[in-house]
Amino acid sequence: IAAGAWFENSVKVMLEKGIMKGVSDTAFEPSSNVTRAQFVTMLYRIAGMPEAGSNTFADVNAGSWYEKAVAWASTNKIVNGYSEKQFAPSDSLTREQLATMLYKYAGSPEAKALDNSAFKDADAVSDYAKTALGWAVEKGIITGAGNNTAAPKQNATRAQVAAMIDRYLQLK
Repeated sequence: IAAGAWFENSVKVMLEKGIMKGVSDTAFEPSSNVTRAQFVTMLYRIAGMPEAGSNTFADVNAGSWYEKAVAWASTNKIVNGYSEKQFAPSDSLTREQLATMLYKYAGSPEAKALDNSAFKDADAVSDYAKTALGWAVEKGIITGAGNNTAAPKQNATRAQVAAMIDRYLQLK
C-alpha cells in the first residue's frame, strides 16, 4: 500500500480490527475484487461472529471458511442469494450488492431511493438496490466511482470495500 493512497488509513483500520486480512503477510492487493463470501465474512466479523444458524445454500460447502458467515447472513436476512439454493460465494461483489448487504446489516433504516440526478449512471442501479444505494450515498459510505458515476454493476475492490466499511463504522 503506497503511503498516502486514498485508502491507506481505511486499510489500516480494517487490518487492526481484524475485519480484513492481507492476501499474504506482505500484500493487501487493493485493486483485487472482493467476493461475495469475503464480504459476508467481513460483516460476520464486525458482528462479533455470533451463532450462525444453518446453511441452506447448495453451493456453500460444509466446513468452508465462509460457511458460518453465509449461514449467519442468510439467517439474519442480510443476504438472499441468487436463488433459494445458490449464494455464489466466489462471484465478485458488485458495488450495488455491497450497498444492499451493508444496508440490510444496518437494519434497513429509513432511507430514500437513490435520486436519478445523484450520478449520471443512477438509472443503471437495479431496483432491489436503489434504496440501499440511496442510504449509502446519503450517509457518505459511497461517494461515487469518479466521473460523477456510482458504477453500481462494477466489482468492488478491496480498497473500496475497506473505505466503505470504515466510513460505515465511523457512523456508529
